[in-house]
Amino acid sequence: MNAHDHIEDIKNRYLNSDKEFVLQSLNRSIDRIEKAFPRYESFLMEFI
Repeated sequence: MNAHDHIEDIKNRYLNSDKEFVLQSLNRSIDRIEKAFPRYESFLMEFI
């Protein structure tokens, strides 16, 4: 699978509401944010 097809697959899964895929993706994103900003206050300041 080339990069374009991979991106299209991801887009289609989001658009077709593959709920399990979306939840897993969000959980991984939250984990990355928590690791990048171990202190809650620093996350808020970076977000703002």
